[in-house]
Amino acid sequence: MDVNSIAALFSGLKSAHELLTAMEHTREFVQNGTQLSQLTRSLLDAQAAAMALQLEQHSLTARIQELEDQLKSKIKWEEQAADYKLTQLPPLGVYAYELQGDNAAGKPRHYICAHCYEDERKSILQPRSRGFTRYLFCNACGFESFVGSNTAVSGSSGSML
Repeated sequence: MDVNSIAALFSGLKSAHELLTAMEHTREFVQNGTQLSQLTRSLLDAQAAAMALQLEQHSLTARIQELEDQLKSKIKWEEQAADYKLTQLPPLGVYAYELQGDNAAGKPRHYICAHCYEDERKSILQPRSRGFTRYLFCNACGFESFVGSNTAVSGSSGSML
């Protein structure tokens, strides 16, 4: 073998070594890229889970507020309802809730509809008349009850009936 052949052999071996080194760097880069891709995927999964938890927290916060509002409404109704007593109205014995004397505090005597009361709604029965007939009417649910005739004048107690 001559010197040129040996030089060409060493040059070829050097090129093969550089090519193998470049391939090794490429393999490491691909491995690092795969690891980076897996890390990015994990971060995106964690971010999606955090967003899902935030949505759940928001939903739970809204539900808590809704329940607190319902509780406040229920407490307010219970306080109002305690001011009324179930009363039987003459002449037909229909039931309505009457404002109790101790809780009237300057409010006029009145009755609220029993049906609406059961639905936790306060609807004052309104006196109405048709011809010679007097009755109480609920504007909320449409209930009406005969209470007498117009020929009778309300008693000295100021009764609605």
